Amino acid sequence: MENFPNYAGYGQTPTVCVNHPNRVSYAQCKRCNRTVCGECQVALDVGMVCP
Repeated sequence: MENFPNYAGYGQTPTVCVNHPNRVSYAQCKRCNRTVCGECQVALDVGMVCP
């Protein structure tokens, strides 16, 4: 995994996509709670889910 800079200045490492471990995740799947990047997000009425 790449070294990510400090996330939002709080010294935290951001979560990464379950399918692309070199990408920062921006959403959490409503079905399985895994984190996914923008490319992997699927928008449904219930919210974002993974493919």
